[in-house]
Amino acid sequence: MKKEKTETNNNQFTTVKTGYARIAVLLLAINFCLTGYVVYSMNSTMQTQIDNVTSGQEVQQARQAEPAEVADEPQADENKE
Repeated sequence: MKKEKTETNNNQFTTVKTGYARIAVLLLAINFCLTGYVVYSMNSTMQTQIDNVTSGQEVQQARQAEPAEVADEPQADENKE
């Protein structure tokens, strides 16, 4: 009878090809960069909108704080028919 050598690897979970590991790390890095870009863009957009709303309220408050100009024209008498 012929004896066959069979090698079994009991550490199947710890054996990883380096190519797959490199691809996984590369994908994680790309994911991190894209997520950072999206968060930065959303923050910039929201800040612009907040600034527009805030400046609009400041202009409105400034208009309300200004004294109203009174015309020197005589007012019409409402009791006249």
